[in-house]
Amino acid sequence: MGLKGAAIRTLISDILQTVETLDGIVEELASYPRLSEPKPIETRGYALLAHDFYTGLESIFERIAAEINSGYPSGPNSHARLLRSMAMDVERVRPAVISRELFEELDELRKFRHFVRHAYGVPLRWERVKEHLERIVRIYPELKKRLNDFLGFLSELADSLG
Repeated sequence: MGLKGAAIRTLISDILQTVETLDGIVEELASYPRLSEPKPIETRGYALLAHDFYTGLESIFERIAAEINSGYPSGPNSHARLLRSMAMDVERVRPAVISRELFEELDELRKFRHFVRHAYGVPLRWERVKEHLERIVRIYPELKKRLNDFLGFLSELADSLG
């Protein structure tokens, strides 16, 4: 495989640091207004938090692809292909990072992130934003568990490489 234990340990540290950031975003998202529709600027702020959540998660996936898979997809649909690859076992390389169910949920967030990133001035509908906030808060415990399981795999891999 050609990987050195130090590189894997660095990857573990990077993932842990990003997970701390995701924890903070999820904590902030869990407090979104539930009773009334927020002002448009607040809706945009919540949409950006959902955007930041997925972007942080994708940065973890990019590092895994770069360090473990020997590169991540490029070109058209690279973000979708990267996410799909995280739901696959790669024989003799690594287990799946996320489950098929998480893939489906995260793919919706990926699409929403794309919309937010490219929706220059388009008013965001609160109901649509709220749906994604609820999705993040709902799936995060399982996602964090899967990431922790993967960190266990990486730790064992680092130990075996010295």
